[in-house]
Amino acid sequence: MRRVRWEIDAEDLLLIPNLMEAVVGRLVVFDISRRLFR
Repeated sequence: MRRVRWEIDAEDLLLIPNLMEAVVGRLVVFDISRRLFR
């Protein structure tokens, strides 16, 4: 079980940058749309 967990953790670590980019992208789009609609 531990080995499986470590493998999943390693994959999650690789996915973190992608998740961060997605979150930042959404925040930027939200901020831009917010400024446009004001």
